[in-house]
Amino acid sequence: MSARLLPPDAQGKGVSDALDVPGLSTPAAGVLFGPRDTGPGVPLGGLGTGYIAVDIDGSWGQCTFANEFLKPRRPEGSPFRLEVDQVSYAFSTAARDGIVPALGVRYFGHYPVADLEVELAIPLQASVRAFSPLIPGDAAASNTPAAGFDVRLSNPSSDRVHGRLVFELPLDIQNASAPQPWEGDGLGGVQVSAPRHGRTFGHVLAGAARGGQTALPAPAAPAAVAFAVDLAPGQQMEFRFILSWCYPYLTTSDGHPRLHRYATRFASAAAAAQYLARNFDALLARVLRWQSAVYASSEPGWLKDWLVNNLYTLPKNTFWLADEHPDAWYGPDGLYTHSESHTGCPIIETIVCRIHGHFPALFFFPELERTTLDAFRHYQLPDGEIPFAFGQPTAIDMPIYRRQHPINSTEYVLLVHRWYTRTKSDVFLRAFLPSVRRALAFAASLDKDGDGLVDDHPHNLPGTYFPANQFYDCWPWHGASAYVAGIGLAALVAGAALAHAAGDDAFASECQRRLDDGMRAYRTKLWTGNYYRVYTEPETGNSSDAVLCNQLMGEWCTRVGGLGPLFPPADVERAIATIERLNVAATAHGAVNSMLPDGTPDVSGGAEFAPNIFLGEVTAAACTWMYAGRQDLGLEVVRRLHGALVAHRRLWDEHCLLRATDGGPKWGREYYSDAIAWAVPMARMGLDVSQFMTSGHLGHTVLAAGRATG
Repeated sequence: MSARLLPPDAQGKGVSDALDVPGLSTPAAGVLFGPRDTGPGVPLGGLGTGYIAVDIDGSWGQCTFANEFLKPRRPEGSPFRLEVDQVSYAFSTAARDGIVPALGVRYFGHYPVADLEVELAIPLQASVRAFSPLIPGDAAASNTPAAGFDVRLSNPSSDRVHGRLVFELPLDIQNASAPQPWEGDGLGGVQVSAPRHGRTFGHVLAGAARGGQTALPAPAAPAAVAFAVDLAPGQQMEFRFILSWCYPYLTTSDGHPRLHRYATRFASAAAAAQYLARNFDALLARVLRWQSAVYASSEPGWLKDWLVNNLYTLPKNTFWLADEHPDAWYGPDGLYTHSESHTGCPIIETIVCRIHGHFPALFFFPELERTTLDAFRHYQLPDGEIPFAFGQPTAIDMPIYRRQHPINSTEYVLLVHRWYTRTKSDVFLRAFLPSVRRALAFAASLDKDGDGLVDDHPHNLPGTYFPANQFYDCWPWHGASAYVAGIGLAALVAGAALAHAAGDDAFASECQRRLDDGMRAYRTKLWTGNYYRVYTEPETGNSSDAVLCNQLMGEWCTRVGGLGPLFPPADVERAIATIERLNVAATAHGAVNSMLPDGTPDVSGGAEFAPNIFLGEVTAAACTWMYAGRQDLGLEVVRRLHGALVAHRRLWDEHCLLRATDGGPKWGREYYSDAIAWAVPMARMGLDVSQFMTSGHLGHTVLAAGRATG
């Protein structure tokens, strides 16, 4: 028998779309990393749970499950080692004193699953499958603070092998109580607790073998558990381990103690371990079922890989909080938030990143998406301004205003419209329409010259670049810009649609009047004959005739919401041709954010943002081109972006800004906005958020596969 888990002949840095992987009903698509590769690996964790990663070389990666979100730990060592004849053999190629490293690790990550084959420096074959339950359509199961590990050992040699398989707790225990043996519900292992303020914060490490063995604390390694290994020639053994955690109380940077939602379901790490042990096979099967739905789709192989692994940002950057106090302002579903990036730019729920990155929540956990929209509505000012974010670095109750404010309130309207389009909830519509009216009124107050366009309002001092007060926040624009004003026009279309749905004809007419005025001014001020210029302020002479890759952002916003085209089709076609000739041709790794009409890079804004690649923004632009009939161009550009992630081993650490020169990471790791990947298959088929979730389309298929329990 063999412990093989991965196909032997599909190894390399590129994407293979024919990987035969156990448990999947169809060949997978992805990258099979080779024996000596290194880099960040799959984070094991779910919605608001924190995580621990298993890296490409088989070692423990970053860890935040003990509420270390802003500064992840990296535990020493690897999850597993094999002890034979008083020699320890690691399941990792990383060097470690006193332990023999593996000769190689082959690694296939398909979040939330990591599959490893380990070549040990001893004649045994070893494989590991690690996973956490992240299941579309099941927010509760996806909120489980635990990871499971199945290990297979086989003996192809002619000699019997005796030893121990050891699983090490990924924890610095110096500030915690000594590990204690623990047993319960058929599990056995060790528990480490860290008492604080009269409450217990703990970890449980437990194991249960399919063959009926029970894991025991490992002698001479108190923070570990072990199984006895006795393999005759040709024999195979299988083992199961569970790592669970429970750090229920998080004090956010606004000084408030918060309760993780998972703590309302699991009173302890032991309870989480027992839940995963009882439901291990069923939960894993549901994970593999929704992944099979992606892999069986008609999407290109590279896009299938990106869709599956792109969800890695959920354990890395989300909070799902509960508040059981009588003065709580959020309801029984709690509050779900996504950081812009806990490690790259820690700001909670930046709306300008949310407009790109909220699709996984909108499609697969709409009840959680609703809680976030409730929070934006809760923090709306009397004049209608929607906050830029709830706070920073982890603050929830310190909303930030007058930062990127020319787009925050209009993007809120678009997000409200998307949720209504996704759910068709009249209760939601009645609750949110008043806030939509106020948000659009605030946007109108930023129209300095009364032409119907939201103007840019940079607050940077002379000689500085920040705050520019729009998504490109270190690149000041003035007057009317294609990007900001385009989003404002799209919001008026969405506002009119919401008003019509609610039977508010007066508000719908007001939105339409402002839209008609704005559309005339938009083309007059910004259209050059071949594209829309970045910005213009005639009264001061400030202007930029550069070619912004995502100049059609307003068009994307209306298309996603099922509101039809925004700009004249002939103008859109000519703008795309100009962008293709300049921005796309300037790099092999996607498209450059901004180019000058003469074909040279735009270095305004401090030479950072304009001449490089914003992954989320360029993906939005590519989706717009697909809606406009240029699927060839849009897909090719997004393929290049994914190729850059693969080439630089950033599948589970996607950056916000990439270098135009080589596609490597330039700024902003593990970024919220990059979850726009889930908008790509929707644009490829010309669908809106409602259509994408109907029978026969990928969103619905994935959701149904996750919900299926048979």
